[in-house]
Amino acid sequence: MADYKQQLESIGFRYDTLTAAGYNKINGICFVVRINPSAKDYSVTASCKPQDEQSAQMINSELQKFMSERPKLLKTALFDGKQIIICYNLGFTANIAQGVSDAVNTVMYYANQYACIPCCSVCGNPSYPDIYSIGSSVSALCTDCFGSFQKKNAVNIMQDEMMITNYPMGFIGAMLGGLAGAVIWLIFSLLGKISFIAGFFAGFGGIFGFKWLGKKVTAAGIVISVIVSFLFLISGMYIAVGIDLYNAIISWGYDISFTEALKLLPEFIIEDAEIRNAILFDNIIGIVTFILAAILSIWQVRKDGQLKNRAIRLM
Repeated sequence: MADYKQQLESIGFRYDTLTAAGYNKINGICFVVRINPSAKDYSVTASCKPQDEQSAQMINSELQKFMSERPKLLKTALFDGKQIIICYNLGFTANIAQGVSDAVNTVMYYANQYACIPCCSVCGNPSYPDIYSIGSSVSALCTDCFGSFQKKNAVNIMQDEMMITNYPMGFIGAMLGGLAGAVIWLIFSLLGKISFIAGFFAGFGGIFGFKWLGKKVTAAGIVISVIVSFLFLISGMYIAVGIDLYNAIISWGYDISFTEALKLLPEFIIEDAEIRNAILFDNIIGIVTFILAAILSIWQVRKDGQLKNRAIRLM
């Protein structure tokens, strides 16, 4: 992945890791760069506006011309009455510093040409706003709008502190997540395929299942989620191997029930190194992807917790 932080810092922008956003203030105008790798784009937003409607129309006309000159590079370019928004295609180039510089120079040209003044990105009131991180977003806000967000956050924080984790329901949620992974593993095994997707489902599903039904994730909840979902995934793997053993014994001409085949499985695993290695090779993919998904889920839950009631001034 490209080093977006380093690229933005090279042109004077700061970078907020939690929100994956860059920001800077130039001649009183707040610029925010939002990077979205999943959508393969990044947007440059400048909170400013002209003092008359005719100039606003002219800016939109200029932006349409600006976009037509860069058909492959740009996704959108518009003025919404409070912000000039220019969205670049990240897939076209990984060098965002060049695109951001291009956008900044263009905005500053419009600001001088049409007498644009800094404004709040929420209420649109002309002022000299600051750049704040509110939850998962970074925006240019006046003091009144930021004060309103702070009051809402204070209420949300109080509600979160009063919320009690529902461990029984969280346990059920983790079970459902692990069960989804186990079922997917069984289905793919019956089709004669190995599915790394099952490990991801169990890893993500366990923790987010706990969060979904348990309402509040704690350190103990994370431990419960990982253990429960992993046990379900292992159970699915065990049953899948048991099905293979059952079919093999039947093909050898022996009359045996599926339950009896499952009981014999540990003995085969212990005594036959070839079978043991084959089982390990077939199942290691699911276990590795489970571990990766669980780590990513824990990171995402912690990040969501940090951002949920965040309200700080960045610049």
